[in-house]
Amino acid sequence: MEGYMNNLLSANISNATAWGTILVVVLVIFLVIFFAIIAKFFKTWLRARLAKAPVSMSNMLGMWLRKVPYPLVVDTRITAAKAGLDISTDELEAHFLAGGDIVDCVLALIAAEKAGIIKKGVPALLGEAEKQSVYDVFKNKAEEVGAPFYYAQRMDMVKDECRLTVGGKWFFPSVEYGEIQGELGGEVQVRNTVTVLSAIHILRTELGVDIIPEAVHEGFAHVTKLTGLMGRWQTLRSKPTVICDTGHNVGGWEHLAEHLKVLRQYCGQIYMIVGMVNDKDIDGVLSLMPQDAFYFFTQASVERAMPVEDFAVKAMRHGLSGTLCDTVQDAVEKALRRARENDLIFIGGSTFIVADALPLFMKEDEYK
Repeated sequence: MEGYMNNLLSANISNATAWGTILVVVLVIFLVIFFAIIAKFFKTWLRARLAKAPVSMSNMLGMWLRKVPYPLVVDTRITAAKAGLDISTDELEAHFLAGGDIVDCVLALIAAEKAGIIKKGVPALLGEAEKQSVYDVFKNKAEEVGAPFYYAQRMDMVKDECRLTVGGKWFFPSVEYGEIQGELGGEVQVRNTVTVLSAIHILRTELGVDIIPEAVHEGFAHVTKLTGLMGRWQTLRSKPTVICDTGHNVGGWEHLAEHLKVLRQYCGQIYMIVGMVNDKDIDGVLSLMPQDAFYFFTQASVERAMPVEDFAVKAMRHGLSGTLCDTVQDAVEKALRRARENDLIFIGGSTFIVADALPLFMKEDEYK
């Protein structure tokens, strides 16, 4: 009897051990799956939350299982939220599954919101439109309320190709004012200039505003001083050339990347002083930065700034190399010591990086 009880007890213990092992294995599998889901969706979840357009991980998991591109849906929701529109992921997903273009749709909705400022009898000028649907929204709204409608890119205010100087300034061959020198740099200034010249043309010809040619030339040549505008492809010094720009998203960096590529033909080495804040598409921007430049990775003096160590790790994954600097001032000092007269130093990645850098060049003698 005693032997029987011992065998029974041993069997129970073995069964309990087996069930315990099974439970542990199931728990481990569950935890692996759980953390895999967290890892897959965390970056997108965090980006949406920081942009104040939160999307739950369960929602993203559901979209993934339904083979809906959840990053596209989330990014489109973020775009809408930044424009003040509250559009749910369910609405965007339904539109996508119905075969619609959710980006096109949201841009059109944003355009419709902005088109509300168009008033009867007041000329409406559209500078540029990313999509035909955006153009149609503004044009239709103008016709609906009885406002004259103009599209700058079709008004032929610039007659030939614009010229870019080595120093980063533009010369625009305007139809009405001859060659105009622009103080601001960047590829985007070509389209901006077309829009400004179109607006001036409408003010003069349609509204009778007297704008003399000298005022137009003066405005373009000294826009920073006249408006207090800072950090828009602004040249801070020469020999070496130091330029800063506040571009901090993919759209802005698509233009900046092209501009840096053009300047690469005229300068020696390019040095990049860059840092970003946590709630931006950091990987998207880093993918557009030049790989043949030397980088001074840094961080701005604000809480939102991404720690320089984390930023540098991300940058290195995109093939960018350089050194780490705790502050923008430290990065500027090191870059100026290293650069030769014909080199280019670019400062940017964030408005806050530029804000930390600008005061340093107000005392330029310290860096000569």
